[in-house]
Amino acid sequence: MRVQHVLFDADGVMQFIPGGLHLGLVPAFGERALAFAQQPWHSDPAFLTGFDDYPARLAEELALTGVDLSADDAFSLMWERVELVPEAVQVVHDLASAGYRVHLATNQERRRANFMREAVGYDTMFEMSFYSCDLGVAKPDRAFFDEVLRRLRAAPDEVLFIDDHELNVMAAASAGMRATQWHNLQPTEELFEAFNRHGVRLHAGGP
Repeated sequence: MRVQHVLFDADGVMQFIPGGLHLGLVPAFGERALAFAQQPWHSDPAFLTGFDDYPARLAEELALTGVDLSADDAFSLMWERVELVPEAVQVVHDLASAGYRVHLATNQERRRANFMREAVGYDTMFEMSFYSCDLGVAKPDRAFFDEVLRRLRAAPDEVLFIDDHELNVMAAASAGMRATQWHNLQPTEELFEAFNRHGVRLHAGGP
């Protein structure tokens, strides 16, 4: 079957956080910023699947540090310092112009998902967006991809999935999707090569 749908991951593919998650915390935390940002509770699957409240947990953890910083400000400084990758955005537009249906598939907790929809502009950039907090399941769980396919009403072989994490790519492939690993630090030409392998053709900006 011919590819009809192209799914893009967000962090590491469409966007990045300049300087890393901790950088915005440095004025308040000083040298402790990196250690705080790397604490494992930040990536608790319960936040990503919408079953627990990340901002509430963030407030609790901040209270333990003694740092004079609100949870609202800390969230913004960590998670909302997002920059889009211009080359990736152009590829999305080129794919849509070439007739492909282009979508977002990403693990996010609820507040950041809302920020990405509105402030980053993904609701207008993509035809459909699949956030783990809405689906109730997160990558690399195969159920994430099965649910995406159900909502797309597409055959697995009609979908090409692009993600920077190997485990996510493998999970998509296990669901029958075409899948390729690409990080926005890699040359865009490598993404075009993947498109070629899967028979995806662009009118502009590609091979």
